[in-house]
Amino acid sequence: MLDDWYSVIRLPLSSTQFQQLPRNAVYLYEYFDGQAHLTPRPKTFNALLAWSKGNLPIAKELSGVLFRPLREEDWASLPDLFVDAFAGMQPFASLSVDDRRRCALECLDQTHNGGDGPIIADSCIVAQSEDDNDLLGAMLVSLIPRRSEGQWWNGLWDEPPPSDAISTRMGRPHLTWVFVGPAHASCGIGSQLLARAVAALDKLGYTDIASTFLVGNDPSVMWHWRNGFRLLRHAASCRIE
Repeated sequence: MLDDWYSVIRLPLSSTQFQQLPRNAVYLYEYFDGQAHLTPRPKTFNALLAWSKGNLPIAKELSGVLFRPLREEDWASLPDLFVDAFAGMQPFASLSVDDRRRCALECLDQTHNGGDGPIIADSCIVAQSEDDNDLLGAMLVSLIPRRSEGQWWNGLWDEPPPSDAISTRMGRPHLTWVFVGPAHASCGIGSQLLARAVAALDKLGYTDIASTFLVGNDPSVMWHWRNGFRLLRHAASCRIE
């Protein structure tokens, strides 16, 4: 669904100006007919975080921040936080203010309504300000089919999963969204959301969580690396491992 919000960008530039354009990994850069043509080519990678009983991420307290399970009423407050968190990332950065919010609503509605797999409610965590109760960040976890490494992970079930799919650990938890408002980014909130989500998943009997990140979103790449995720071979890779 998010791919639908990317669009071709055309810029009337000289060839010299085209060569000086900053590059973004999401786009293919071409120059013809006196214009720069930026065609979206988003590419994602999958990563996996596994744990054992004695090796869970450590949940720490952060000053002024309260961590708690996501509540149904929180969904109404998530879009504004979502927009602020991703405003500088593609495709949001190229959208108007109104389209940016519409895109955020579509993304969150899809997750809320099970379009990204059944919501694992116990592992959906929010960070809240102790001073004014404003939401500072959120982590949304859903259940996707369990695929082998090197296969395409689109998160879609071939058939609707049964109602007991979560309790029977039929699939694999997937970190569908994690976002923190820019005023509180790089303060450890995202990592502490993850630690609490993993603890909840461990209680449910799970031993790993998958994630997906966009090539070119360097903060996300670094966050996954710092928190111990293992990069998986891309399905289109020709490497023999």
